[in-house]
Amino acid sequence: MRRYLEEGHDLNQLANAGKYVSAMVAAAVRFKYAATPTSFWMWMVIISSTGATIYQLYWDFVMDWGFLNPKSKNFWLRDQLILKNKSVYYASMVLYIVHLFFNTTELI
Repeated sequence: MRRYLEEGHDLNQLANAGKYVSAMVAAAVRFKYAATPTSFWMWMVIISSTGATIYQLYWDFVMDWGFLNPKSKNFWLRDQLILKNKSVYYASMVLYIVHLFFNTTELI
């Protein structure tokens, strides 16, 4: 939010803040479910965690890593890469999905 306000109201910064807000909402819902384990809150956990996971995956892959960019000189990645070995990026994506999956299912 700070960068959104300081850098001329760039909507990408606001959308990036949404990624973190969705994670906080999912965590708050999981906390509520732990205190009140009803089927309603279980469904809310599933919905909020799934939404936050999809949001985070999209933002990190497409916006941060440039994944699925068909016009890039680096196959399906952004043009400017910090690391020379592209396989590190692909391996990181797979590990990131595994991390998000186990982190989310562990809390349910």
